[in-house]
Amino acid sequence: MTEHSEGPMLPHRHPFLFIDRVISTPEEHARGQLRALKCVTVSDEMFSDGVSFVFPSVLLPEALAQAGGLLVARQQNAGTGDMSGMLTGIRRARFRGAARPGDRLLLTVRIIRRRGELVFLSGEALLQGQCLCRATFSCAILNSEK
Repeated sequence: MTEHSEGPMLPHRHPFLFIDRVISTPEEHARGQLRALKCVTVSDEMFSDGVSFVFPSVLLPEALAQAGGLLVARQQNAGTGDMSGMLTGIRRARFRGAARPGDRLLLTVRIIRRRGELVFLSGEALLQGQCLCRATFSCAILNSEK
């Protein structure tokens, strides 16, 4: 994933980076929404054993949290300051399906509210319009410039 001029990148790297592309606009980010894509490929690390060809559902909330982290970072400083965050909780995660190699997941997150340095978000991972995972989660903003 390359750095975009709209904001900072995630510190994650392969094989634990689950955002392939941000497809939302800066205007959506300003409104507290972000859309991103995750393309599931057979070369993903979780398929290296050659036995299971299902993307682990427990990684879907992580992908949503990464998208949420990007959204918070882009809103917080638009790439102009030093900011890091930490996932502090996942609530109400619901799983309704599985992704396989060749699938393209649409990750959508939105900010629900802020309370001090805590940000509460909701998100869903969609595959061809079908919801595979829906969750609410929170993150803490660390080292932010005000």
